Amino acid sequence: MSFGVLVLAAGFSQRMGKDKFLLKYNDNQTFLDKIIESYDNELINKIVVVINLNSEKHISSKISSKNKVKIVINNQPELGRFNSIKLGIQYFSSKQSVFLHNSDNPFAEKEVINKLIENNSENSYCVPTFQNKGGHPILISGKIIFDLKNEKDININLKDFLKSYNCKRIEVSCEKILLNINTENEYLTEFEKWKNQNIK
Repeated sequence: MSFGVLVLAAGFSQRMGKDKFLLKYNDNQTFLDKIIESYDNELINKIVVVINLNSEKHISSKISSKNKVKIVINNQPELGRFNSIKLGIQYFSSKQSVFLHNSDNPFAEKEVINKLIENNSENSYCVPTFQNKGGHPILISGKIIFDLKNEKDININLKDFLKSYNCKRIEVSCEKILLNINTENEYLTEFEKWKNQNIK
């Protein structure tokens, strides 16, 4: 079985003031570089990154040239997150499960990815939890991918859409799943603190 990854990076990042996927993870990598690297294994056959038109010029050639990576432009990011999901999900087969990964969290630890894959099943989605708090990425099954493709209402919230499906909450030891960088201050404090936690 193969898996896909949908990276959501089309938002305007108004509180941050710049694209969050371009934040530096280290001297050589951005958040997006790190996310793509983390999913670069034999089980992942496609990584779709949804960005807005203004961000297209910032996508480096080392990302766009990767065989697994597909860059998708959302020309109407003001329509919201669900619209970005709808745009990106069209590039996956309904026979595979897909990780949904937000660009404001560069961490995708092996423990988390493997546990979600181990618990993957049809007609369900998996949410990693740390001390009973849900985090990201989530893994949605092929059945849900099929239904997402056919959903006509782009104004619906993903959480509301998923209410009719079985949710598997998977406890992990990695607190990094809770990270959500929205402001410069959070980047300078929370990200730096969590990056130094060597959890694999």
